[in-house]
Amino acid sequence: MNVRRVLIIILTVMLVQFISINVLGDENDIKYIRVGLKNPMVYEDQAVISTNNDGFSIGTIDSSFNEILKTDAKSLFIRLDDFYKIEGDVLKLVDENEQSDYGPYHLEIQGEYEAYDDVKAEITNLENTGVKAYPYYNGKFRIWLGFYRTYEEALTEAGIFSEKLGKQINIIDETKTRIVIEDTEGNILLVLKPDTKLYIKGNTVEGNESIIAVNGSNYRDYLTLNRVNEELIIINYLPLEHYLYGVVPREMSVNWPLEALKAQAVAARNYALVSMRKHEDLGYDLCDTQHCQVYAGYDWESLKSNKAVDETYGKVLKYNGKLVNAYFHSTSGGHTENSENVWGYKIPYLRGVKDDFSIGSPNDSWQLVLNSKEVREKLEANGIDIGDIYSIEPLAISDYGRVLELKIEGTGGVEILKKEKSRKIFGYGSLKSTWFNVKSDADVYVVNGTDFEPVKTTLNKVHVVSANGTITSTRNVYSQVKITNGDKTNIMPVIPNVYIFEGRGWGHGLGMSQWGAKKMAELGYNYKQILEYYYTGAKVE
Repeated sequence: MNVRRVLIIILTVMLVQFISINVLGDENDIKYIRVGLKNPMVYEDQAVISTNNDGFSIGTIDSSFNEILKTDAKSLFIRLDDFYKIEGDVLKLVDENEQSDYGPYHLEIQGEYEAYDDVKAEITNLENTGVKAYPYYNGKFRIWLGFYRTYEEALTEAGIFSEKLGKQINIIDETKTRIVIEDTEGNILLVLKPDTKLYIKGNTVEGNESIIAVNGSNYRDYLTLNRVNEELIIINYLPLEHYLYGVVPREMSVNWPLEALKAQAVAARNYALVSMRKHEDLGYDLCDTQHCQVYAGYDWESLKSNKAVDETYGKVLKYNGKLVNAYFHSTSGGHTENSENVWGYKIPYLRGVKDDFSIGSPNDSWQLVLNSKEVREKLEANGIDIGDIYSIEPLAISDYGRVLELKIEGTGGVEILKKEKSRKIFGYGSLKSTWFNVKSDADVYVVNGTDFEPVKTTLNKVHVVSANGTITSTRNVYSQVKITNGDKTNIMPVIPNVYIFEGRGWGHGLGMSQWGAKKMAELGYNYKQILEYYYTGAKVE
């Protein structure tokens, strides 16, 4: 097939000294990691990979890479084996009931081959007789024909080819498990089952390293492929330390002090080791997004952040001999938090610590302003409908100031948001932490007539006593109230129109504050001291 998606392919050759990866030992005994690449995928069903190495090698990996085929093509087109329609110069994945130009039914010439060269030689012989064929691989090589749209179409062609070739022809049914690899000329290089675990690397001379671009974004080492229904999954398979090269500069600025970057490298290494197999159901260990930790591959690497990884090689943070789940966040605002006040369970090394190092950092303090309509809309977007909002107030607060329960009252009921759920509702980038208080444009201070201590409340919770002693709830009678001190009169709404969240810090507040680590490094603390300060009782080993 000569049809191609129009994609910008950035071909970049990067020759870097290969760093051998030794076994880390004990529970860190993981040499390689599988990273599911979400960010560079332009289409879920297709991708272009490219290299300025000397083409590609495809093979298996046990203790080393075992090449099964090589191509000098500088770009490969990868797609699902499925129903496609040609629209201009683009292939569009379509439903099997829609009109299509290509389909996932195939013919197989009986017989199997151990080596790619053998199956390729036989395919060449067939092409000399006018039969266009290509290899299929599932541990052995087989010869396939065609991309048929229906079983009936394949059946008709099977009879024709059987008579022409004098060989048994089998029909291969549609399935959601195959992937097609083509070269730039539209030749089918391979159709494969992802569970055969083939790996793709750039052809390199000894001492140089494979760099492969996926839709223009560069990655080290190997790619492997998986398919989940109609999603093509590109996986970067690489040494753990190389993975960290692409994580550290995305999680922390490379302009920060080296010791802070080293602390981030250890925290990221811990996270990877503890969270390994997080996406096993999709065929990889970690994704490249914030769902795991952000990984951007080769393009984001810098000499300084790579140095931080290299100089902490194999170093991990442990508590009582076990790997620490090294949570980190942007800035604590002045105090980190206990784990049970965030996730709901107590972790001995995630204890709140006083954090003056984070004071003065960006987002040390912040403000979020929402009107009552916006609050209602955000609740409803998360399946919570309590009508028009008339009150928001914290019910429970941790010892370090974070809101454990946020009570929201509406005309249709009450909702209590616990711990991080308030951030989920209002947006993690808007409600930057749970360390906040809430004000409104209906706030007043009242005295109870007994001890005359002023208490903050909202006008909708106030009762008015008339001259004849009648007590009336403002909520049920008034829309606004005039308040005067004799000289000045304010007209205030009874039901708040605007809610003001005034908060501190950014993130969940557990473990290391990144801005705090920066400040500590500037003050002369090393990475071990930084980590052991934020993770109570843990030790770098």
